[in-house]
Amino acid sequence: MGVEQLCVFCAQLLKDFVALVRGVTSDFAQKIRDCVDAISQCSCLKRKKAAASKLYKPVLQQHERQAAQKFLQHLDTGTDKPLLDNDCLHALRTLAVSENPNLQQSAAMYYLHISQQLNAPLPVEFLEPYNALLQSSDMEVQRITSLSLVNLLVEENVNKELVVEMGMLEPILELLESGDPTVQCNSCACVATLTTSESNREAIASAGGVLPVLVLAKSYDPRVQQNAVGAVLNLTRSVNTQEALVAMGCIPQLKALLRSSSEPVSESAVTLLSALSEHPPNRGALVDEGFLKILKELLSYRTNPVILSHTTYTIRNLSSSQSVQAVIDSECVEGLLQTLACTDTTEEPCFGSLPV
Repeated sequence: MGVEQLCVFCAQLLKDFVALVRGVTSDFAQKIRDCVDAISQCSCLKRKKAAASKLYKPVLQQHERQAAQKFLQHLDTGTDKPLLDNDCLHALRTLAVSENPNLQQSAAMYYLHISQQLNAPLPVEFLEPYNALLQSSDMEVQRITSLSLVNLLVEENVNKELVVEMGMLEPILELLESGDPTVQCNSCACVATLTTSESNREAIASAGGVLPVLVLAKSYDPRVQQNAVGAVLNLTRSVNTQEALVAMGCIPQLKALLRSSSEPVSESAVTLLSALSEHPPNRGALVDEGFLKILKELLSYRTNPVILSHTTYTIRNLSSSQSVQAVIDSECVEGLLQTLACTDTTEEPCFGSLPV
């Protein structure tokens, strides 16, 4: 049926419809592209890819077989000293990019061996295979690799800034979204160590790493919580990242952490609270959110010097602002007096005084 067979009214309706479709096609197509691109970048697809990869068994290539044999020969010698020559590096590079999870696990285990035995800086070129291992679809490879990287960072056998410069930050941040608590725990520890560097804090904030760390601070696993809070604490050392944390709801979230049944989590949380109270713009928000009542409760931890010292330090900071009257009117003063009465006067006091 052609347009010439339609009445004037229907023909005009059809023309209007065609014009409408032509007008929205470009925008609609762009929205489709944006949607597909966003989905393709999500880590859930990587998990599906991991599940799909289990449906077939990768063929063991000859060069991979040779690389694996080299490691076995070295491990059979029984020496604790890790081998770090060019042949070893070539073997690690080969195994790290293998599609065979068992071979990737071999490389990851060797890096764990290195991280536990090394007492000198790791040669820069040996960091290169880490990218492939951190992005492995095998959960065990993720666990072992992230743990070895934590060990190297804590022992300062790798340069923190170099880790970011070599492109490892993105895969580390992706591991924060893993469903495995051990991977979450290790990746949080990596972020916590990396954030001791100011340039790394800015890089992590720019890469969108602040929100995932905050989310993991709500984890039901106290190990994950503690490392996540440690990462948040280090992020507060820069004004820009601290402001980002506050904007994302860091302050209200602290309440639950301070009342955690895990004392290490409470210690990390109260340390974070004292760090936030150092920044004058945060003090009013802390008082408004009802933290004075929580601080009074924390003063009862008289056998824990970490919690007690950071609690009193926070009270001192809050009393140095326009909130001083709220501090005086709260039960914190009474709590401080009770703490003083129960404290051994021969010990060095661990808290500051309220302004007169």
